Amino acid sequence: TYDAIFSNACKNHRYDKIFLMPPWEEIHTTDKERYESFEESVQIHNCLKNSYVQHAYDVTIVPKGTINERIAFIIEQVNAS
Repeated sequence: TYDAIFSNACKNHRYDKIFLMPPWEEIHTTDKERYESFEESVQIHNCLKNSYVQHAYDVTIVPKGTINERIAFIIEQVNAS
């Protein structure tokens, strides 16, 4: 499973803030780099999110939106920190 892999990574590589973008079915595609199905992407996302929470990371979920809206959201969150 991904749990052990993500848990080890969370322990060994600390970050001050995590921006997490949940899987978005309407824009999900597969290619050479992203070969997981949407359902697999959801499982990976959930394992990753759980690992961050278990290791006391500050996780911010980035809402769906255009690229510019997402960038603005992240910048706003960083500036508010």
